[in-house]
Amino acid sequence: MNHLPRVVVALLFLAGCTSTSSDPSCISSGTRWTGGNSGSSQMNPGMDCIACHGNGHGPRYAIAGTVYSDGADADTCDGVTGVSIELKSVDTGETVTATSNSAGNFFLQNNQMFAGKYTARVINNGKVRAMATPQASGACNSCHTATGANGAPGRVIIP
Repeated sequence: MNHLPRVVVALLFLAGCTSTSSDPSCISSGTRWTGGNSGSSQMNPGMDCIACHGNGHGPRYAIAGTVYSDGADADTCDGVTGVSIELKSVDTGETVTATSNSAGNFFLQNNQMFAGKYTARVINNGKVRAMATPQASGACNSCHTATGANGAPGRVIIP
């Protein structure tokens, strides 16, 4: 009996699995990314996406970050899924929206984003949290760390 089809089905099934594990210290989700730098839109939540994606590793992003329900979540803790991140051009008023995936990661590729400074709003279940200062960098997690950097108060969190 040929077992090749079963092996192929098993490999395809495993390829579709995400690399996460249960972790009660991850407040927002209870899960943590464990897949290292393997290519996935769920990879490395909380870490500076643009630092790698801007250097030719994976797709290039204009905007990328992670949204959490709690500002204390550490890097690689999964965030909140299904949250809208609305970006509005300071110059033209044009808006674009990204939605967080199952790891809380959100991103827009270069061709989906307008040029210049923008403001940002996090929208979840009809509630809004707005960023007060217009930004030019799309590297959200470079400032929105667990402790905050460059004047950011900490993580991007839901309202």
